[in-house]
Amino acid sequence: MDHPDLANIACLVAAAGVVLLLAGRGRAMVVGGLALIGLGGAGLIDSASGIGRLDALASGPGVVAAVLGLTVLGAAAVRALTAFSYIPRALAAVVLPGHEPGWFLLHARKAMWPRGEGIRELVEAS
Repeated sequence: MDHPDLANIACLVAAAGVVLLLAGRGRAMVVGGLALIGLGGAGLIDSASGIGRLDALASGPGVVAAVLGLTVLGAAAVRALTAFSYIPRALAAVVLPGHEPGWFLLHARKAMWPRGEGIRELVEAS
């Protein structure tokens, strides 16, 4: 590794990006988190001397990059699976009396993209 200090800073930048991505309430925080993760990844690539070697993944920065990448993928999977869980409910609400499928689709949309007005505000407005 040519620049271990750059690798440490890149890991901190990427970790801040993961925090923004997971805690993001709006589009700006989520996009900013993704940008910081990308910037941290670029810093890790720049700090490595043997990019083509697989043993670079076993180094400290390589492990941190792998953990950060898996964390981002896990967060995206949780959002997608949570949103998907409302789709069968919406389909069932089509045939069940007294249930409105639009509310389940709203829950699915808000689980995937939590921006704008919340569900409580939308219920109070209707």
